[in-house]
Amino acid sequence: MERNWDQFLAPYEQAVSELKVKLRGIRKQYRETSQHVPVEF
Repeated sequence: MERNWDQFLAPYEQAVSELKVKLRGIRKQYRETSQHVPVEF
């Protein structure tokens, strides 16, 4: 069974985008305090 992943994930696109924004903010805070950054994506 073959899936069209773009179509399957389309409803989650906004949520993933918002998570990326939050994770970038967390990553920036760690970098500003010269700590190890546990967030990678």
